[in-house]
This record gives sequence, structure tokens and C-alpha cells, in this order.
Amino acid sequence: MKKRSIGALAYKNIQNNKGRYFKQAAMVMVLTWTMLLGLIIIVSISSGLERLRDRMGADLMLVPLGYERSAEGILIKGEPKYFYFEQDIMTQLENADIEGIERLSSQFYLTSSNQGCCDIPVQFIGLDKDSDFTIKPWIKTLYVNEKDYLNDGYIVVGSSIDVPEDGKIRFYDQYFTVAAKLDQTGSGLDNAVFLNRTTTKTLYEAALSKGFNFMDGCDPLKTVSSVFITVKDGTDVKRVSQQIRSHIDGVQVIATDGMIGSTQQGLEGFISLMYILIGILIVLSFVILSLSFKLQVTERKDDYKLMRTIGVTKGEIRKLVLSQAFILSIIGSILGLVLATVSIFPFYTAINAAVSIPFLIPSGIKLVLLYLVTGLIGIIIGPLGALGSAIRISGGLEER
Repeated sequence: MKKRSIGALAYKNIQNNKGRYFKQAAMVMVLTWTMLLGLIIIVSISSGLERLRDRMGADLMLVPLGYERSAEGILIKGEPKYFYFEQDIMTQLENADIEGIERLSSQFYLTSSNQGCCDIPVQFIGLDKDSDFTIKPWIKTLYVNEKDYLNDGYIVVGSSIDVPEDGKIRFYDQYFTVAAKLDQTGSGLDNAVFLNRTTTKTLYEAALSKGFNFMDGCDPLKTVSSVFITVKDGTDVKRVSQQIRSHIDGVQVIATDGMIGSTQQGLEGFISLMYILIGILIVLSFVILSLSFKLQVTERKDDYKLMRTIGVTKGEIRKLVLSQAFILSIIGSILGLVLATVSIFPFYTAINAAVSIPFLIPSGIKLVLLYLVTGLIGIIIGPLGALGSAIRISGGLEER
């Protein structure tokens, strides 16, 4: 038999015995499908946490005492919430003479209801136009001049919020112009709307007029929900945090790295379990494929003996068995990769909402590498599983 015809013969054998070879291809398909999904989920969680850490733009976050979980819910899980300081926190910070503070900017939180406002609950975040440093680096699309994106009547929306063709979005029967759209973070901030304090007050009054009483006597121009702080280079963040606590009462000081780190630690067990399950699946697939090829080769032992009588060498029989396994692995790998693609990408928004944690599907080189690694494992596991059977069957055939 000519060497170049071994591949063609292997493919013809598969075509003529689809039922016999279906199980091997299906096993590889399940392996690559499950493995790619698992790897994408792992990398998406890690990427989401990394992006959120960068997106915070601050070293410390100040919220009213007892509202740490609410703050995490807004930033990490996308849970619309609101809370406010009872005192003038900004004045106290400015008068406290705390060393190491480089920048600080306050925010005001306002939630929406899907009744009379939006299709889904939205977190509104009122910013100080002159001092804010948290969203400008993350603007992906700018619809107005750069210096105007936080002007009165303008809003900046997260990546998950659709922008109509006319660029206007209605909240509580008031229309606001979208000035910019932010890059994706995979966190609750993707469903947030950012606006300056004056526009926040307009929105707040519109909500009150429709019967939504968030907090009696609350003035978005004077009230603060949180304060974001960056410290000077070389300054100990913990020391600044301690100074704030010693100078100001009723304040919860949150280290942003610590907040994200605690979320990451809570997910480490899940990520480790995912890696273990992927490893078990690879080993299990190899064992099942090895047994399957062993049975298949045993069933065809008479066929291989007949091939020996017409001049086919042992080496060519080994190559035939391995070629069949290689072709089946390619078919199974391609099907698995396609199935994983249609299983996750069209449903990204739903998955992101369901997991309630930063979840950012990788793109570019990182995504290509995941496909390559998964596809490579899928392609080689078939021939590896068939290798023992190929050696045994060729060794058990007498030379002519």
C-alpha cells in the first residue's frame, strides 16, 4: 500500500462505518466542548476581577458605616442600591489634614425601578464633574467633545446599556443625551449610568414626581454616598485608612484591592475545582478512548490479517489505526469548539447577569490561545488513546 493512500483509506473506513466510529468522535467532542467552556469561564472570571481592579481607579473607598456589602453589591454584582452619609463628609475630609491623600471625589447613588423608568433596574451614579477620575480612562465611545461629556443633561452609560440611534434615553419621562459609552468591565458597572450632580438632581426630582421616595430630604447636590480616594506614591494605604478612621466617625473605609481580593479568594475554590474537573475529564476521556479503540481494533483483527496477506506492512497498519484516530479527533475537536462557541458567546449577557460576579470573556490573543490549547489537546488525545492498540495489533500479526 502506498504511504500517501493510508490517510485516504482511513477516511474511507470511517465513512463506511460511521456508527462504529461515532463514539470516539463524540467523546472528543464532549471533551473539547466542556474543556473550552471551563477555560473560558475561568479566564473570564480572572479577567473580570482584573478589569474591575483597574476600573476602580482609587485606593480607598469611603461609605457610611455598615454599608460595605452594599458598596460591593453595586460595584461587583451590579445590585442597584442607595445609601448616604448623614454628615458633610467631604468637608470633614478636607479639614482633617490627613497626610497622603492625593485625590478624592465623591459619588451619589440613585437606583431605578423597572416600573415607570427602565426595562431593567439601573444604578445611577452622580459624579463631581471637576474632581472625578474614575470614568474618563474607560470611555470607549465619545459622542461629544471630550470636555463636555459630564455637562448638564448628558449621561455616560455602561457597556451593557444600548444607545438608541437618536442618542437619547428616557428615565422617569425625562430624556437625557448619551455623551459617552464606557468599555466593558464584566461587573455591575456595565449596567450603570453616570451623570453630573445637577443632572442627577433633575433625575431625582423626576423620580419623586412619579412617587419614588428614595430618602426624604435628600439633596443630590449636597449629599454624598461614597468617596473615592487615591493616595500619593510611596504612601502606606493602611496608614491613610487608619488616619481617616481616627479623624472621622461613622465611616467605613474600604481598601479597593482588599474588596476585590476577598471576592477573588472566595472564587479560588471554584476555579481550583474547575481545573480539577478539566484534568479528570482529560484522563477519563483518554481511558475511555483507549478502551474503545482496543475493542474496535480487536473486532477488526481479521480485516488486518487479510491486509497483511495482500502485502500491507505492520508499520502501515499502525499508521492506519492512528490515522483513523487522528481524523476522528479532528472531527470531534472541531465540533466541540463550535458547540462551545455557540453555547457561550450568544448568551454572554445572560451568563454575566446570572453569575453576579465580574465576568469578562477574553478576546484577541488570549481567546485564540484558549482555542488552540483546547483544540490541540482534543486532536492528540485520540491518537494517544489508540497508540497502545495500534502497537499491539501490528505486533500480533505475523510477518509474511
